Amino acid sequence: MLATRLLTVFVAAAVLIPFSLYANAWGFSVLAAVICGLVLWEWLSLTSIGAAMRWLLLSVWVGLVVGALLDPWLIQTPWALGLVGWVGLVWLLYVPYALWRVRTPNGPTAAITSAWLMLGTWAAVWLSREQSLAFMVSIFALVWLADTAAYFGGRALGRRKLAPRISPGKTWEGVITAVLTNLVYLWLAAQFWSDSYPQVLVEGSGLIGAALMVVLLTAVSVMGDLHQSLLKRQAGVKDSGHLLPGHGGFFDRFDALIAVTPVALALLLAAGRLR
Repeated sequence: MLATRLLTVFVAAAVLIPFSLYANAWGFSVLAAVICGLVLWEWLSLTSIGAAMRWLLLSVWVGLVVGALLDPWLIQTPWALGLVGWVGLVWLLYVPYALWRVRTPNGPTAAITSAWLMLGTWAAVWLSREQSLAFMVSIFALVWLADTAAYFGGRALGRRKLAPRISPGKTWEGVITAVLTNLVYLWLAAQFWSDSYPQVLVEGSGLIGAALMVVLLTAVSVMGDLHQSLLKRQAGVKDSGHLLPGHGGFFDRFDALIAVTPVALALLLAAGRLR
């Protein structure tokens, strides 16, 4: 199993790293569209809708994405920016409520909403790459650090369960470790990583304001993971898919990232700091 997981990571890195380093914003957005489309398909498979509606929603989603790729100006319109802001609000306001209820809708309305959420997520990834490579990667790094710190912090110190009815393995100690790790990351990146998201936050909101935003984004990262776990628990499955051997599906790997990226952009939009 470990060999399979490592092989999957190696192959994924061989594809993602060159695209990240050498493709422009438009080129990277093509790869992001493929990944977001796969995540959407797996998300739709966790709802109660039939195969015909899944294909219809995915087809409409692909059509909208292709339209934006053919006319990149669309990504800078108020409609696209408004969609990113709306997606951010869904993660900040509705998802915590669903997790508190330990219940999230999974019917046709929820399926349509998931398509809009993934469209906004894709737009947020494109916009973040247009800022700079460092800007985009530094947002991703915040998620990866939170996930890694929460895992090891939970294993070493975990005592109190965070959400036992949703994901029994997660602990409050793991979350606190993730928050502290990302606060250290904020300070280091703001000092030494030019054009990074933490640097933009500190320049616009000061260190205290930026720290509060990073705490919020770390919480969103955890909520993205919990929300996907809730969807799987309701659907009665262990993994969202099987396209990544040893890792499950794309939704399993990118659950926190698709939550944090639009919220990170929405915070800058609200502050008027998005260039």
